[in-house]
Amino acid sequence: MQYITSLLLAVALVGCASQKPQPVPMENTRASNGNPYSDTYVSHPQPATLLAPDPAGPKLYLGDKKEDDYKRMLEQGYDMLGYSSFESGDVAPELATEQARQVKADLVLVYTQLTGSTPASMKLQQLRQQAAAQKAAAAEPKAAGEAPAPVDEAKQRYHYFASYWVKLAPPLIGVHVNGPVAEDQPGLPVVAVVQQSPAAKAGLVNGDVLTRLGEVNLDKPEALTRAARQYAGKTVEVDFRRSGSPGKAMITLNQRSQ
Repeated sequence: MQYITSLLLAVALVGCASQKPQPVPMENTRASNGNPYSDTYVSHPQPATLLAPDPAGPKLYLGDKKEDDYKRMLEQGYDMLGYSSFESGDVAPELATEQARQVKADLVLVYTQLTGSTPASMKLQQLRQQAAAQKAAAAEPKAAGEAPAPVDEAKQRYHYFASYWVKLAPPLIGVHVNGPVAEDQPGLPVVAVVQQSPAAKAGLVNGDVLTRLGEVNLDKPEALTRAARQYAGKTVEVDFRRSGSPGKAMITLNQRSQ
């Protein structure tokens, strides 16, 4: 996933695909030893402008398409705290909620994909262990008619990916951008516009390339952060390119949080 500089200085629950994500069903799950969501967690830089955590605790949803969900979460005013990624058999979804609570996330999206059966080496080890257990059991007296325990079939394995999200405070501008794509193509490409933000109200859209805000040339993401702080609460002109053509708009930035 491409790293996106977050300049969200925004709100509502994200939908997956064209509809709201559906909660992960809790039935028909098995307990797991340890927590692979915690063991494989990779953190992102901590956002600075967070809202108070939901007292009800983090919500758990099934993800749909990672890239689409990622952009939609940004547009809904969330930022990603980190992610977990691992391969395993059945893992209880409650463990993802447990890790989300540990990192103080408001929401966790979980993705699963079938990767195949248990690897041959692991299956062979399991069969050896089962054979040894059956041999030991055979040496003990058995009740009449009691059959030996069957050898388990190989369990299916899945790749798990979970992303952990936190709600941000209302943004100064409300855009997520990348750095310039090339030296001869100045400006910051917009990859997500937060709904109902100053940027959205000014008519900025995904794909615009921001080149100037007020008197500040936007040659790197840090320049946009600096400009947002400089013009907080003010109305200024923003210059951009859209489909190669220059454009201008007036934008009224939000006030800085106290």
